Amino acid sequence: MAPTAWWVTPVGGSGGLPFQHARLHDPVSKFETWIVDEGTIVGEYGERFTRITQYAGWSHATRCFAGFSMVTDKGRSFTAGGVTSDSKVLPGAGGFIVGMVGRTGDMIDQFSLGVLDTLQSCIIDMNYLMLPRGGVSDVSVVRVTKDNKEGARDASVNIGESVSISSSVTTSKTWGESLGIAVSVSGKVFGIGADASTDYTYSEEKSESSSYSVTKTTDISASMQVPPGKKFLITALYYKGTFDVEFRPKYTFVTKTGFRANFPEGAAQPVSGVASGNMIITTNDITNMSPSEISQLTSPQTEIAASPEAGFGNVLTKEILDGSENAWASAEPIGMPADDE
Repeated sequence: MAPTAWWVTPVGGSGGLPFQHARLHDPVSKFETWIVDEGTIVGEYGERFTRITQYAGWSHATRCFAGFSMVTDKGRSFTAGGVTSDSKVLPGAGGFIVGMVGRTGDMIDQFSLGVLDTLQSCIIDMNYLMLPRGGVSDVSVVRVTKDNKEGARDASVNIGESVSISSSVTTSKTWGESLGIAVSVSGKVFGIGADASTDYTYSEEKSESSSYSVTKTTDISASMQVPPGKKFLITALYYKGTFDVEFRPKYTFVTKTGFRANFPEGAAQPVSGVASGNMIITTNDITNMSPSEISQLTSPQTEIAASPEAGFGNVLTKEILDGSENAWASAEPIGMPADDE
């Protein structure tokens, strides 16, 4: 049997025909009302409803739905329709509105918003986009000058050094990491990310940022040959990349009933960091170079192109369905199965 995915608390009477609509994997981000009271509330992606109150009333001696009011975790409030003393508070559960049910004819006889089941854990997939900005800087440089001008045969040059590199990724917390539930993050930049491996360290800063880092030790070693009559400058460069990259977080929420809600990708979010690179060995013939020319030998640089951003949004509409005319408003929350999408 499918797990309970969302909850409703209908208020009003039993007239009219039933309707039901749900989008369990795409939470509502916009409400708009018209006719009696006109108004619109547009929420940010991830903004949750902390309190929803639904009101019943009477019209020509017929019990009906009157209106609702809501407050979000961002402090926004919104009221649609009439406010009466005959009210029911819809349990906040997961805080995301994903559906609605009711009965309608000449009026809205009965109505309830539907909220996602209580959240238990969150899985965030960091879907990285193209690298928008980047550069390369030196980590370790080993320079060896070998003068074989007077030599009769090739001279050997051995280079060896151990380099310790710390690579890191830092980004602002996604809203899914601020819900107070268990969170796991997948997706990595240059092999850096949050996972169960002890190779990685994770830290949180006061700026509400998350950082992931890994330290590796690399041995730089090479053997080169300098021909007779030549003077070579041999450079072994181990470099790291500095970068700014964007990703779109994709959220999967697991509720207490075991239902998995796969939310859409969020807006693009920036990431910055450093990552260990590769070793480059260059050989320069400096036999006839002046000291000033030799000092001008530099390390390479690189640039990486940019990428666009994207938005989000969802407007919930109602859909009229066939059904019994004998349904009454319930005083208790009703669990709605996942297969009612």
